[in-house]
Parts: sequence; C-alpha cells; structure tokens
Amino acid sequence: MFDDTDRSGSTVNPQLQGDPTTGRPEAVAWQANTAEPQSLYPADDAVIVAEDDGRRFRALSTENGETLWTTRFEESRRARPGEVVVTSSAFGGGGAVGLDAATGRRLWEIDAPEGVSGLTSEVVVRATADNERTVVYDRRDGSRLWQTPPGERHLFRTTDPVVTFTDRPTTEAGTTTGVETATDPGPPSETAGTATGVATATPTPATPASTSDERPSRVQGRDPATGRLLWSIAAPLDARRAAPIGPHDGRLLLVGDEEYFLFGTAAGLVATGSLAEGLRPGPIAVAGDRVYFGDARPGAPSERPARLGWVSLADGTDGVRTVRGRSVRPLRMRDDRLLTAHWGDPGYGVVGREPADGSASWSVSGVPVGYRSGELIVGTPDEIRSHTPTGAIRWRADNSVGGSFGSLLGRSDGRTTGVVGDDWVAVVGEAGVASWGRDDGRSRSGFVPFDGLAALTTTDELVAVVTDGTVTAVEM
Repeated sequence: MFDDTDRSGSTVNPQLQGDPTTGRPEAVAWQANTAEPQSLYPADDAVIVAEDDGRRFRALSTENGETLWTTRFEESRRARPGEVVVTSSAFGGGGAVGLDAATGRRLWEIDAPEGVSGLTSEVVVRATADNERTVVYDRRDGSRLWQTPPGERHLFRTTDPVVTFTDRPTTEAGTTTGVETATDPGPPSETAGTATGVATATPTPATPASTSDERPSRVQGRDPATGRLLWSIAAPLDARRAAPIGPHDGRLLLVGDEEYFLFGTAAGLVATGSLAEGLRPGPIAVAGDRVYFGDARPGAPSERPARLGWVSLADGTDGVRTVRGRSVRPLRMRDDRLLTAHWGDPGYGVVGREPADGSASWSVSGVPVGYRSGELIVGTPDEIRSHTPTGAIRWRADNSVGGSFGSLLGRSDGRTTGVVGDDWVAVVGEAGVASWGRDDGRSRSGFVPFDGLAALTTTDELVAVVTDGTVTAVEM
C-alpha cells in the first residue's frame, strides 16, 4: 500500500462496485492511409493529421475517415486545434495562419515572427518583431483588437488576464506612471490582419496599484477581449525571469530562481520569500488559500525523500513537508481538492490531502490517469481503477493493454497512458487500445491491437492513433 509519511493508515475500500464484462473484441471505426503522418489534432467532426513534417494538414471525417480538406504550407508548422485552427512556424519566423476547421479555408494571416505566445478560444496573443509590444487579435477573423504601448511585453503564455510587464516605468505615448494606462494604436504595419482588415479597440483606463515607480519593473493584467487595464503592480524583480501564478482571489505570485514575490492586485507587494531547495514553480496546485509546489524533475528521482512545499496566498508565508517517495507533483484540479502524485520507493501512488495544511487523508497505488467530477482514475500495468473523492474503490478492470505507465500526465514514447472522456476511460499503449465506461468500468471497445504507435488524439467518441503510416480510429 502506498502511504504518506504523515499518516499511518489508508481508507481505501477493497469492495468492488459492479462486475466488468467483456466488450466488443473489435471496435475500429475506420482506417485511412496518409503521407508521412506525424501528429494528430481534434476538431469538430474531424481528425486533423499533420503530414510531411508539418507542411501539409489533412482533415479526416470522424464518421468514415474520408478526406474533408487538405492545405499545404511551404515550411513546417505546428497547429493548435479549435473552431479556427491556428498554425505557426515550427522554427520561428513567418506568420500565423488561421484555418476554418470545417473547410480548411484560410481565414487570416498575421505577421508573427516571434510565434504565438498566448491563445484562447477567442483571441490570439503575440509579440511584435522587436519584442516591444503585445498585440492581440480576434481568433475568428484575424482583426487586431488591441495592443500595448511600447515597452509592454507579454509575460509567458498567460491569457486570462493577459499578463504583461515593462522593464521600467515609462512616460511614452499611451502610458503614464502615476494614474492610468491606455493602448496606443501603433503604426499600420503592426496592425494589419490580411484577411479582414484592421480593428482597433481603445480600452478603458484603470488605476494601477499604489506602489513605488522606483522599482525596476511593472507587472500588469489586461482584459483579453478589450485590453482594459485591470491592475498594475510595481515589481522588485525582472519579470521575464519569473513564472506567474494566478491571479487567485486578488493575489498574484511571481516565482523566480527559488525566490517568490506575492502581490495583491490592488495593494501591491505583500510579501517576499524563498522556496525550499529543490521545489519547482510548475506544475502547481492551488487549494485552500495556498499554492502547492512539488520537486518533480525530468530524469531519475532524487536520492532524498520527496518534499511538498507551499506559499500562503493570504500572507506569503511558506512551508515544506517531507512526504513518501522520491519525487512528488501536485495535480491540477478544477475544484478545491488537493491531490499529489508520487513516485520512487515503494512505487507510484496518489495521495488525497487536506487543502488547508497539505496533510494526507488517504492514498492509493498507481499512476494518475485523470480526474473528473470528484472521480480519480489510476492505472497500473495490470489494472485500471476508479476511486471516489475519499479514495474508496468504485470499480476496477483488467488492463488488457499492459505496458508501463511511465508518464504522469501524458504519453511519452514507449509508455502507456490513459485518457478520460465524458463517459469513458481509455488506455493507449504500444500494444493497442482498450476502453471502459467511466461510471461502471464495463468494457466498451474491448482490446484493439496495433503496432508502432507514433501519435494519438481523442474526440468525443473516438481515439485516433497513427500506426506505421495509417490513421486508425477506434470507437469509444
């Protein structure tokens, strides 16, 4: 049994609910041959295949695998799925192009030499060529919505709000250092969206935090749709070297090289401190009034026991707890629950914790596959299990795919991973794919074998994989 050093027992219920039955042995919906497929992307009623090293994109019907449309580019590109598929150069330079996911028609093209730095279902965020401005476009038609004054740059990939920073206070056009900030429309060359022309919005200014402008940087939050300044904070650090966390409940945490700064979005700097050695700024979990950090690193786990750390969003105090295993990672939740994934002696496991202090309440063995509506799905080479919010077993099923669950939150080459849909759970590995009902664990697709897994994606009803030049769609 996997347990935490701060709890002596487990509350896992060994009783099973339901009796999984054998599903259909074959559930292949269709197969389609493509030319040098590398990646798959989900779309409405389609699976999009990146071919020829990302120079060509082909949409296959989820109903029968027939080609719906094909488009080709001169250079290798990456795609980001949605109703408008956003493609950008895989190696920098060039422009970003928006494709209609239903028809493949090119809707717009924008100059994006630095690539796309942020994306939501409604907007595209990028930096200008000289990295001196943040520019935001409408994802549907490519029109420019707003841009920042000179010197205000996008901070990492934050999009809600769009978090920007300046190296130092400025009095250039569109900005004042004491009262308000507004956007500058900029030169025409910075605003053109070739498909639909230009749209410019001047946001309503807002009052920034009452902090000293003698600090070297300002960090600011802007509304993604309008560019309206939501808050502005003087920051005693180079924001480019920090990872932003939040805002959460009026708090923004910036974590640099083991140093952190906690701000109130209306009150300025609240506290500073240093993370315990070995803790990392991502991935993180926010639960209770704390931001939790783990010590997970690529490669072999540390020789020392794992440590779970936190920073309070209320007052900036921090702490650390020694936990079982050799590495720990907080899992991102959509509610206020706190789950942590562990690995190292005695194996892989998930621990449910009290959000207020991080103490362990229950633990189960296995690698986390997914978490929805309070239900935790874990996997091992032998079985798939569903657990309730208290760790009790809801159901378990034999893992006919087998293999080693070596990736905590996503597939890595040669390993097995799991996917949680609205009403199904699937396991995909080098040997094949199998799925079960999420509510009762009953087999849905049975075991569908294949060899040479190169890529996978999912839609509402399908798991699509690339195997040896062929796209295979398995019904869920």
